[in-house]
Amino acid sequence: HIAPLRLEAKGGPTDLELKIDARDVPVMALKMSADDQTLGPWLAQVQGKVPVEGFANYHIDLTARGGSPHELASSLKGDVSLAFENAKIPKRYVEYLSVDVFGWAVGKLHTEERYANLDCVLADFDIRDGVMNSSLLAADGPRLAIEGNMTLDLGDETIDAVFLPKQKRKLFASVSPVRLSGDMRDPDVTAIP
Repeated sequence: HIAPLRLEAKGGPTDLELKIDARDVPVMALKMSADDQTLGPWLAQVQGKVPVEGFANYHIDLTARGGSPHELASSLKGDVSLAFENAKIPKRYVEYLSVDVFGWAVGKLHTEERYANLDCVLADFDIRDGVMNSSLLAADGPRLAIEGNMTLDLGDETIDAVFLPKQKRKLFASVSPVRLSGDMRDPDVTAIP
C-alpha cells in the first residue's frame, strides 16, 4: 500500500495512492488526481519525446480483482474524469485515428497545418464490472465541436460509440453522426444518416 505518493511536475502535483493485495486472488486499487498538468512531459515518460502541448486535469479511482490481465479488466470498477485544455496535437496523430468518416469528423486539416488544436476535451466514465460508460464526452476546437457517448466492454473488448460533430465554419452546420462498433482493435465505422 503506497499512500500518499505525490509527484511534482510542471503545472502542479499529481497525487497517487496504490494498493495491491497479492494474497489469494490479486486485488488492485489506484487513485490519481492532478490539476493543470503539462501534457508533453507526462506523455514523454511513456513514449520518448512527444510533441503534444496543453494541460490535463484528471481524477481516476479504480479497483480490479483477478489472476490475469483479462480478469482484471473484466472486473474493473470505478470512475475516470479527464479534461484537456488548449491541446495541440501533431497532425500525424490525428491521422492515426482517421478511419473513413471518423477522420473527417475529427477535423480534416489543411495540408499546410501540422497541428490539430483542441480548446477543450471533457470525458467522464463510470466503470462497473469491466464496462465503461461515458456520462460526458465532448471536444471543442476552432473548426469543430464533437459530442458523443461511448460504451467500452473491457471483458469482451468491444466498443459502441456515437459521435455527433458540428462544423463551426458554417455556424454549426450539421454533419452526419459517426458510429463505432464491434471489436475495439478494428471497429466498424459508419456514418448515421
